[in-house]
Amino acid sequence: MSKQAKTIPELKSVDEESEFWDKHSAVEFLDEDSVVEIDASRAREKRDKASMLSRFLRSACIAASLAVLCLCSSPPGGAVTVRKLTVPRTAAENDRQRGVDICVGRDGRLMVVWAEGEIEAQRVYFSQSNDGGKSFAAPVPVNPTADALLHGRERTAVVRADAKGNAYVLWARTATANVSFLVSRSTDKGKSFSPPVSAHPSTPVTARDLGDMDVSAEGVVLVAWLQTRVRADGGGQAPVDIYAARSQDGGVTFQAPVRVDETVCECCSPAVSAIGRDTFFVAWRDLADNIRDIRYAVSTDSGRSFAPSQWVARDGWRLDMCPMSGPVLASSPDGVLASWMEAAQGSPNVHLSLLKQDKSPKALDIPGKGRNQPAIAAGPSGQVAVASRSDRGIDVVLPAGVGRASAESISVSTTGSYPKIAFLNERAIAVAWQDDASGRIGLAVVELDRK
Repeated sequence: MSKQAKTIPELKSVDEESEFWDKHSAVEFLDEDSVVEIDASRAREKRDKASMLSRFLRSACIAASLAVLCLCSSPPGGAVTVRKLTVPRTAAENDRQRGVDICVGRDGRLMVVWAEGEIEAQRVYFSQSNDGGKSFAAPVPVNPTADALLHGRERTAVVRADAKGNAYVLWARTATANVSFLVSRSTDKGKSFSPPVSAHPSTPVTARDLGDMDVSAEGVVLVAWLQTRVRADGGGQAPVDIYAARSQDGGVTFQAPVRVDETVCECCSPAVSAIGRDTFFVAWRDLADNIRDIRYAVSTDSGRSFAPSQWVARDGWRLDMCPMSGPVLASSPDGVLASWMEAAQGSPNVHLSLLKQDKSPKALDIPGKGRNQPAIAAGPSGQVAVASRSDRGIDVVLPAGVGRASAESISVSTTGSYPKIAFLNERAIAVAWQDDASGRIGLAVVELDRK
């Protein structure tokens, strides 16, 4: 007979929800049949927001229960050094840092963004390092005033850089029933940011706050997001579609959004990757018949239109709740790399594929059993690195390929979730993650010594 699951207490604010899940494991609230019991959800003013947060909690339980690792962490071959970095902090030392993203500009600058403060009044901060993470500049606020943000886990600010060294930051404001995806840019090497611009100024976005962004070689900014379809009858759970909007003037203005595809997984973030002068790949988790496999679409006209979507892979993963683990993309000299998690056979697996325009996806070998929440990066000479969460914390896997006869697994941190990753150069990889235990973000550099 199955043991009875613990019940989640009544949580009267979003901050209480966040603090509760920092102190408790979702596994505590699963019975032997993995049934989550939520006896009392707090009353909310907005019915759609209550539904969104309820699914958010249930999905967090599923994601946590899937995070099991069975990888060896001793890399063969050359020595590897993991150097922990001093995390940038603001004057408000007690504020919890929620979510993190990183990127590396062409000039080698390591850029970091995160949100800080109470959920209903958060600031997005930017910091950067010009010396490979040895030191960081003082954090710079991106949003001019504190906003209501639901950052953390899949929901994070996004940072990207263009060929000229300008930095772009995307975040989602959730102060009203609608969500606003906002973009600010810095043209002075991260010293200050422009007032935020909406990626959809004339189009309300309902009930979703998951998005991604990238910048092409021509400086076109493309933002993609999930949007709940408006039902004519006003009732029931409406399907969720994926939209994209582009800016051809460096994020100053955005053109009318286009729908990329329909009926997508409602709580898994989409992914955007630019390759070449005018091509963008967008990937997401599908939802048709509750089969949560990964699809993608390609635009060859800088985001003006998208070709019909295709499958990245047909894993056949049926799940009645959202896994809170979307696909990730990274452009490489060979094409666009895609990584994702699925658990069709009952345990999580991370996969890796190479996507090319007008060609079928090519599966690449990666030791991915028991891993979740992947992040992916491509190096300047074609190297590939995949970070993921495990029951031991954060790991980085270097698949067999450039300079390696076999895959290598490197343990970066014993705690953490939702990692991000970027190559600093051919022999150094930056990794960031959310440390749920401390409520802070973590940063490290993995140095590959091949001498």
